[in-house]
Amino acid sequence: MSFKFRTTNRMVFFTALCSFLSLVSLLNAQTVPTGERQALIALYNSTDGANWYYRGNWLGPPGTEDKWHGVTVESGHVTKVQLESNGLNGTVPPEIGNLKQLEVLNLSGYYDTWNMVGKRNEIYDPIPAEIGQLSNLEELNLYNHQLTELPEQFGNLSSLKTAVLSRNPRSCRPGPARTLRRLSHCVP
Repeated sequence: MSFKFRTTNRMVFFTALCSFLSLVSLLNAQTVPTGERQALIALYNSTDGANWYYRGNWLGPPGTEDKWHGVTVESGHVTKVQLESNGLNGTVPPEIGNLKQLEVLNLSGYYDTWNMVGKRNEIYDPIPAEIGQLSNLEELNLYNHQLTELPEQFGNLSSLKTAVLSRNPRSCRPGPARTLRRLSHCVP
């Protein structure tokens, strides 16, 4: 009878521990606003996300966005999207403008041929005008794509400090980028 009692106590303890850990995990999950989640899903869909090199956890249930490969969530908002060398193929969707707290957007097309890691991104025109709504964006990397022009709204990126736009047919030349006062590092 004492064996059965110990086993029952262990099962109750184990069940309570699992419930507690699940609750802690749920409380630590950072649910992003619906518009931000929709922007991430639109980026996935418009760049052939099903064929990305790394797509870990993408399209998981709400509250898992901080676990999606290349996405950083801080204080309940998406602050970084870093999907360089990941096999993105398509256009940046207009919903990108919903990422109001975004500080870093790295969609570099660089592919490390030496280490053979990842897969080259190929982003095409047009870059949507909504990119100009990213007032907190500090770093933008659109290296090595087929981009030929930036929208006028690119000049609205008042927090932008670094823009890597080289290896595109046309990049950081006179135009919208010229009006950015904080831009300290632009690689044309």
